[in-house]
Amino acid sequence: MESRNYREYELTAGYAVNCGHYDYVNCLISMAEVEWVHEFYFRSKVESHPGHSYVTLWASLPAMSTIRANCRAHQVQDAA
Repeated sequence: MESRNYREYELTAGYAVNCGHYDYVNCLISMAEVEWVHEFYFRSKVESHPGHSYVTLWASLPAMSTIRANCRAHQVQDAA
């Protein structure tokens, strides 16, 4: 549920970089990080629930730092 949200903000921040709208990047990355925290919270609730073995868990999250790293990668590609 939330994993798509953080990825969409991360992707949108990359689009902002590619379009030269750097003024939007920090806000979009911050929103991606908030959504990442939501995803982490919900996944941990499912993992800690006694009936968690009945639910197929979705992929675990990469480190939150990858959000900003991916955006920096877009900036480097844009400069090239």
